[in-house]
Amino acid sequence: LAAGDRDAGAVDVEAALKIAPRLPLALVLRGSLRQETGDLRGALADYDAAETGLPRMPELFLNRAKVRHRLGEIAVAVADLDRALECDPDFVNALAFRAGIRRQMRRLDDAVADAERAIRLDPNCFDARKTRGWIRMEQDRIDDALVDFERLLVLGPERPEGWAGRGFARYVQRDGARALADFDEAVR
Repeated sequence: LAAGDRDAGAVDVEAALKIAPRLPLALVLRGSLRQETGDLRGALADYDAAETGLPRMPELFLNRAKVRHRLGEIAVAVADLDRALECDPDFVNALAFRAGIRRQMRRLDDAVADAERAIRLDPNCFDARKTRGWIRMEQDRIDDALVDFERLLVLGPERPEGWAGRGFARYVQRDGARALADFDEAVR
């Protein structure tokens, strides 16, 4: 939402909650607004309150997982992602986010499995390709990592992740001039 739309949306959500303080969808929307503004504890409270009325809403669990991850509650974040995927086994965003967290936890086989499933469901899933590319780098599979980083440049040439990934892969391949050019693009 644009800032003006977000402000109007916040007013509408608050009005709905005055009429029905436990309206689950309004709580999810307010949680999202709080999450965007950095009120993570408030967002978490709203998501928790909404869960009773929306026990099968995968987006609720993904949003709550993102808040918990930002709060450093990694294991609980993964549990929320598991719940999201119980609701919708093909929820690409939940698979991609869980892949990133599992990489962070050093559960690389699980992370690759999640990333590859997300990519099978959506070949243009930026975050899943990014995670898989970096895992391939860690596994010294540089050529395979380059495939993912090249795809990131097609999907989001304005985003730094593809440039940085490809630059690092080229650096490892001892292609310093092209690595520097990619790093320059990454910081533009």
